[in-house]
Amino acid sequence: MTENLDYVQRGFRILHPVMAEYIALEMRREYQDKWWSVVLELLGNPNGELPTYGEWDDLKDSLDVANCIRLIDRGWGSLFKRVMSKTDYRTWAKELMGVRNVVSHRGSKDMSQDDAERALDTMTRLCTAFDQQKSEEIRAILRELRYGTSLGSTTLTESRANMLQKQGYEKTGSGILTQIAGSKLPSWREIIEPHPDVSQGRYLKAEFAADMSQVAIGEGPIEYRDPVEFFARTYVTEGMKGLLHQALKRFSGHNGEPVLQLKTAFGGGKTHSLLALYHMANCNVPL
Repeated sequence: MTENLDYVQRGFRILHPVMAEYIALEMRREYQDKWWSVVLELLGNPNGELPTYGEWDDLKDSLDVANCIRLIDRGWGSLFKRVMSKTDYRTWAKELMGVRNVVSHRGSKDMSQDDAERALDTMTRLCTAFDQQKSEEIRAILRELRYGTSLGSTTLTESRANMLQKQGYEKTGSGILTQIAGSKLPSWREIIEPHPDVSQGRYLKAEFAADMSQVAIGEGPIEYRDPVEFFARTYVTEGMKGLLHQALKRFSGHNGEPVLQLKTAFGGGKTHSLLALYHMANCNVPL
């Protein structure tokens, strides 16, 4: 069974043509009529695998995934460092070379789901340099692999609770997490682990600019539209808990405050608090 590899191959089928076209356009823009000669010089054309001349479309289509990645890497200092917005693109491209090698020699052994998710995430990031829409198509494949549907998660799982129980924690009848007597106190990072984007220093600030109106009409980043993705990236502060608690009391007719004033400075979390309230009321997300 190679189910995870199949997802990765689907991602490459989206990434490859837009990457090849971008590279060919930039090479032709920079080197004009000599662009293909520069391509052959950078790649070395081992065993004469690439044509020595031809029409632009034919030459572009002859660049496979591996050669596209090699061109980004080998032509970084002379061209792509200037036309691609950040150095990370080169790193992501080189990482995908290893993934491409695994896919090309797939055999009967499948890739782990963690590795497949990482590969698709890296493809998504690299593809933003070429085509934002295609990048979102790859992101949809990642969601399909992770949740079983490209629409995002629809239910919460017990996996986190089971992990915490193994680490010496249990939930009381009221839902409060307490430490089991005699168990070893774990590190705070085992209980509240930063999102990989944050812990690895690769999050995009633009993804954290929430827009309430976009979410309300079903648009914007999946991290805000999908309730589970939203709460997975959001630390629920005491203030947010108080807001949600009062809203629940009001919704259920138990004399919750009818008017709540959010007093925070700019960037203090007002929109995040409103999004949390929106998802709780709209999707019945358990707290």
